[in-house]
Amino acid sequence: MQVFKCFFKIVRSKKLAMFIYAGIFFVLTILFSSFGKDSNTGFQTTKINVGIVDHDKSTASKALKTFLSNEQNVKDIKDEKKTMQNELFYRNAEYILILPKGFGESLLSQNKKVQIENVKVPGSTSGYMIDEQVNKFTKMVRSYLAAGFSEQQAVERAENTLKSSAQVNLLGSKKAGEQSNTSSYFQYLAYIFIALITVAVSPVFMVFYKKDIRRRNQCSAATERSRNLQLALGTLTASVGCWLVFMLLAMAIYRDEIFQGNLLLFMLNSLMFMGVSAGISFLAGLLVTNDDALQGVVNVVSLGSAFLGGVFVPLEFMSKQVLTVSRFLPTYWYIRSNKLIDQLDVFDMSHIWPVMQGILIQAGFALALFAAAMLVSKQKRTA
Repeated sequence: MQVFKCFFKIVRSKKLAMFIYAGIFFVLTILFSSFGKDSNTGFQTTKINVGIVDHDKSTASKALKTFLSNEQNVKDIKDEKKTMQNELFYRNAEYILILPKGFGESLLSQNKKVQIENVKVPGSTSGYMIDEQVNKFTKMVRSYLAAGFSEQQAVERAENTLKSSAQVNLLGSKKAGEQSNTSSYFQYLAYIFIALITVAVSPVFMVFYKKDIRRRNQCSAATERSRNLQLALGTLTASVGCWLVFMLLAMAIYRDEIFQGNLLLFMLNSLMFMGVSAGISFLAGLLVTNDDALQGVVNVVSLGSAFLGGVFVPLEFMSKQVLTVSRFLPTYWYIRSNKLIDQLDVFDMSHIWPVMQGILIQAGFALALFAAAMLVSKQKRTA
């Protein structure tokens, strides 16, 4: 097992670079997890600063003001042009509603119409929402007045009707768009696995496939088959060992989820991606001839696939053209499966199958990488 021992002797010589990449991973995990705790990706309503100039002082105008106060930040302002301009300029108000004299009477009479005026921040979309709320209130009051209610009864019923809301519950335990810390942890493994395994394993193949060393090995007592098996065993041991370290860390951090289906699928998905990373490291070690070039390959491949595959930039934010390119990368399918696993609540085959499709596609990438590496290896042996 001389080749096997030499394999890990070379790997140990790269421990500083491995520790650096492992440190980068832990910093990324802690950093993004802390951001994720305070962020809320669900829908939240925001209140708009609204100024009101009430010339009518009627029951209807006061009721409209009360209705808007429940929905927005409302305050009275003076009916002065300069005051209004200052309020809008300094964004103390984004919308100013002017209720003219006779506003209440116009609601009671079908013939008498009074134009409600408003002043908005130019280009502000929030103004359209306030317009809609004012129209909704006036139409509701007119409907109750047409039904025979008095003005006081009509505005009270309109307020009660518009206050009513429906409780909406999302099926499943997770909110839409919310990412768990477990998912975030496994997401960044896509970057670190490629970088870590390539920087550790590729130098071994660089050494063993140097022209002089390869010829010297061919003269030794060990057969080509034995050397290849020991190299394969070393790659498998190093890859699985690295994967186990990160899995044990995941189980220590997320120990409450150890026996949940999500964590097991996360681990299976990451194991398959580790196979992809091993294939990349094998191929890179055969194509690259020096450490400087290898470092460039590590940075380009790991960071490039991380950005295009959805590790650092969410897939939802990418254009169709970028996503078309991303589908040719194993990282895309790893991240896609990772997101699907995170949203799983039911673990039957119909729900798990989309995840398994992504994992199988990653297996196809791994086989293709190893096949390409074996072809290059054969060419190097015969050169």
